[in-house]
Amino acid sequence: MGFLSIRYRHKPLLVTGLLIYSLSAVTCGLAPNFTVLLGTYALNGLGFALVSPMVNTLIGELLPVEKRTSVIGYTVGAMALFYVTGSLLTSYIAELAGWRWAFMGLVFPVSALSLILALKAIPSIESRANLGASDVKAGFKVMLSNRSAVACVLGTALGITAWNFYLIYGASFWRQQYQLSTTFVSFAMIFTSLSYISGSLISGRAVKKLGRKPLVVFSALLLGLATIVATYPPTFWYSYAIGIIASFCAGLMITGFTSLTLEQIPRFRGTMMSVYSAATSLGQLICASFGGFLLLRYGYNVLGIGLGIAGILSSLIIYALAIDPTKKG
Repeated sequence: MGFLSIRYRHKPLLVTGLLIYSLSAVTCGLAPNFTVLLGTYALNGLGFALVSPMVNTLIGELLPVEKRTSVIGYTVGAMALFYVTGSLLTSYIAELAGWRWAFMGLVFPVSALSLILALKAIPSIESRANLGASDVKAGFKVMLSNRSAVACVLGTALGITAWNFYLIYGASFWRQQYQLSTTFVSFAMIFTSLSYISGSLISGRAVKKLGRKPLVVFSALLLGLATIVATYPPTFWYSYAIGIIASFCAGLMITGFTSLTLEQIPRFRGTMMSVYSAATSLGQLICASFGGFLLLRYGYNVLGIGLGIAGILSSLIIYALAIDPTKKG
């Protein structure tokens, strides 16, 4: 995507990603066996690699700088909201009519509606067809030579590593540590999601008062500290309260990271946001692999410490190396 975003216009790339989502939903619903289902479901990853960076890039291209963080916060919050409601609806439809209809009756219509809205409502911006291979290489060269841009990418990967403690391990930790039912923890996770959404929605106001960089520094630091202590409370409710706070900080942090990264290199914004998207996936991978090793070898306490340190390192990297290009002086 870093190469494609320089060579091609952003709206067609977004539309292509949404088309892949729709195609994946249909082929998953019609898959004759599990092997085909795995292959067609993997198309979601390709669709995400197109859609996620292009959404943020178009926000940077089409909106004035003072409105971008708020709109990014809306998209971050909306994704979390639809993640929760989509999970519930998917389970309900699969239970009622079978798993195929979860794809055909929910995922495909939503993807198709998104595709139609993108075609109708999003204006096209400048053509990039005349840019050559040297321009493609220049995008990565400029990014890698920009200390602040590299700091944003590295900080994002580490911040996402800390946040994914709650996404990957949080529910299992609460169930195993405090002997809770799956149903109870499922409902509890809804409120952590709402806390995350609240953080993302108020991030626009927070940026106006604090600035992009301070918002990221403070939220990543608090998230890291919360993750370190989350596995130690003697009762569920203390741990859960920490999880609520951590989720709120994560909503602020991810919105702040997206907004700060978006402003780093305006000329190669598509490349920057594509690498940013890859950094979020890298953070998920680190949490799943390194975190899994810590869990199996040392248990939840060390897991929380290890992933919490990642959040603190994220905060320190942004504090020491990143700048907000929209701030003068």
